[in-house]
Parts: sequence; C-alpha cells; structure tokens
Amino acid sequence: GLRKRAPALAVSHDGRWLAAIEEGGTLKLLDRATLTFEATTPCEAGCLAFAPDGRLWGAEPGGTIWLREVPSLRPLGRFQAVGPGALALAVVPPWLTV
Repeated sequence: GLRKRAPALAVSHDGRWLAAIEEGGTLKLLDRATLTFEATTPCEAGCLAFAPDGRLWGAEPGGTIWLREVPSLRPLGRFQAVGPGALALAVVPPWLTV
C-alpha cells in the first residue's frame, strides 16, 4: 500500500485506477476494483492527470512533462516545458471546445 504521504493523486475517468506519487519519489498505480497495486516505478512528479483515453500524464518540478501507459506505467514520451515547471495538470476531453 501507500506507506508514505502522497502529495499527488489522480483517479482515471472510468474510476478504475488511482495513481499516487509517494513522498520520496515512487509512482504507484492501484486497481480500485481489486485494491492491488498493478505497477510501481521511481518518479519525481509533482502532479498527475489521467487523459480520457486512460493514459497518465505527470509533471516534474524541473519542467519535464511525461506520458505513461496504463496499467504498465511504460513511458510513452517526455517533453520539456518552457519556464519553471508545472504546478498542475489538466487534460481536456476531445469533445470540449475551449
């Protein structure tokens, strides 16, 4: 389970997955139906967000934004943000126009 404080949490749009960053730098993915952790990986993200398609986005304090596959947490991409880094993430569903 989560053994330390979790400063970043996100729940998938379908409610199946809970992603948490434990203090100290571990990303954990919990299957809420079985209450088991499907995957863990080292990670320093400060915020998390699930995309409508189920993939997981994260932002690190140094400005790196990454994308991971769920449930494996396999890295799919990394991007460098312009500026000091992200404080929050939001994923806009494709049907919403801004």
